[in-house]
Amino acid sequence: RRGAMLACPYQRSTLGVIGILVFYYLYWNLYVFSSDSKLREDLSSLQQSYIYIKPSWGYNNSWRQIGSKANHLIYSAYFDDRLDVLETINDHNTKVPIGSLRIIAILPREFKEAITCTVRFEDFVDKSIAIGKVQSLKEHHDYKYAAYSFMCPLYVNRNSTAIHLPQSVAISYPSNRLSQLSPTFMPISYPRDVDQLFAMSRPVVSVCVGPLQQNYSDVLRVAEFVEMYRILGARHFYFYHLSASEEVMRLLRHYQSEGIVDVLQWNVPAELLTQVHFAGIMAQINDCVYRAMVVDNYRYAATVDLDEILIPLKHNSLSIFLRQCDEGRTSAYVFRNVFFYNLDS
Repeated sequence: RRGAMLACPYQRSTLGVIGILVFYYLYWNLYVFSSDSKLREDLSSLQQSYIYIKPSWGYNNSWRQIGSKANHLIYSAYFDDRLDVLETINDHNTKVPIGSLRIIAILPREFKEAITCTVRFEDFVDKSIAIGKVQSLKEHHDYKYAAYSFMCPLYVNRNSTAIHLPQSVAISYPSNRLSQLSPTFMPISYPRDVDQLFAMSRPVVSVCVGPLQQNYSDVLRVAEFVEMYRILGARHFYFYHLSASEEVMRLLRHYQSEGIVDVLQWNVPAELLTQVHFAGIMAQINDCVYRAMVVDNYRYAATVDLDEILIPLKHNSLSIFLRQCDEGRTSAYVFRNVFFYNLDS
């Protein structure tokens, strides 16, 4: 009994120490979080005070090989002005972040090397940014290759006034010597109008369609899909073309001439199609969401296939439904699906 009594003070003492440590840990993290939030808020105000000079760039992208490695590919890069997505902020007394470059790529699923970003300006001045190791996007279905989406943070001198934004970016890593000697530069996408760089997103519904492949030829379904979503309030569509019939492409060119469709080349190499999930659809989804957000400043991007229609039950359109539901704190909406089968006659 005495032994048990002796044990109790020891346990209480241990618990007391643990309690103090837990309290200190929570207090310190709360302090760091509060300080970090205030720092990011201050830096955001400073970020928006600069004058930004945007380089000229080409809108369309295509898959390009990185150095000498077959099936190591880069597709696009976007300027992301959100400071809250940066994991850490370094050396803010002399240099401050103005955002990051979001890069979309395909690499081996087990890729373990440290990556360096090289940004190039219009005057051909290059700057290297080490970002370390990266991880593939989760939905790779255990294929040999996977989609990647990673960030290269951009810092400028704190006392700057006018800032020239970089024109292009390349990535390199030790095992790919050619990626260092002769980098594959990809143009960086910015808002179409640089004055909209820090503007509030427009409450517009855009639609991202999975890659058209295997000589897709159901032109009637494409027309029904576009017109149905237009009825539901969608304003813009992004199609990614790997392989489709001439009739389908003629219809898409018609919509393109009306300014409601963008058709992007999705030239995944034939030998890679059997080694990456669904023609690299995870890269396509990420590219499209950033394209809608960065280039066109749309608030909503529906990621769907041609046989998927989002139907609101109590509202006349998707745009009305989203405007009523969106309180500004939601990053994604997931819709319950119902299957409608065609019965054999």
